[in-house]
Amino acid sequence: MKILIGIQARSQSTRLPQKIFKKIGDKDLIEWVHNACVEAERRLRVDGLNCETWVLGPHADKELIEYCERKEWKLKTPHCNDDDLITRYKKVLEAGEFSHLVRVTSDCWQMNPEIIMEAVHLMDKEKADYVSNTIHRSFIEGLDIQACSSHGLNWFDKFQSLKREHPFCLFDKNEAIRESFETRGFKYMEMINPRAEWLIRTSIDTESDILMANKIYEKAIKRKNGNG
Repeated sequence: MKILIGIQARSQSTRLPQKIFKKIGDKDLIEWVHNACVEAERRLRVDGLNCETWVLGPHADKELIEYCERKEWKLKTPHCNDDDLITRYKKVLEAGEFSHLVRVTSDCWQMNPEIIMEAVHLMDKEKADYVSNTIHRSFIEGLDIQACSSHGLNWFDKFQSLKREHPFCLFDKNEAIRESFETRGFKYMEMINPRAEWLIRTSIDTESDILMANKIYEKAIKRKNGNG
């Protein structure tokens, strides 16, 4: 089992261009996400699981490429339609001989390493081809995780001709699609948050989201220092 923790990223997002480079506290948005993924990778390796963290971006995204080079982060930008994320993921998995993908989006600045680890352990333990915490939502928006085996991703490639820029949304929203997945011999698992009262929104789409994220960060720092 060779697992890719893939951070889906692009510099020119539609609603808020260059949002992944905007500061939240003392780090860029994408740094928060990358740090969480690398920490999950480190802890999973301690558990004996083979993981690597890569940023996955559009082929011609020069700003993202230059940023990752400065940070010395691993980056893959395969040749394909920028909006066809299923093909992007397939090409990266095949090039690196990965057996599984954990998809994390670059705007989820409060991503928790333990959630990434839970998705990986669930795939490993249950031999699942797809794991998600967004089928029946109990995690806050901004902690979304989807994980898929290479075999499962081949199924998505074959049967999802629409919305390939949102590779797993139709599956998560449509019970009939999930039944079709299982009928063909695949297995999916849901992740449920036992602390579901935390249902608030923390993903980043607008300037006001950046402002709110900074308020959350400042409050957390004050609480940590005993001032709030």
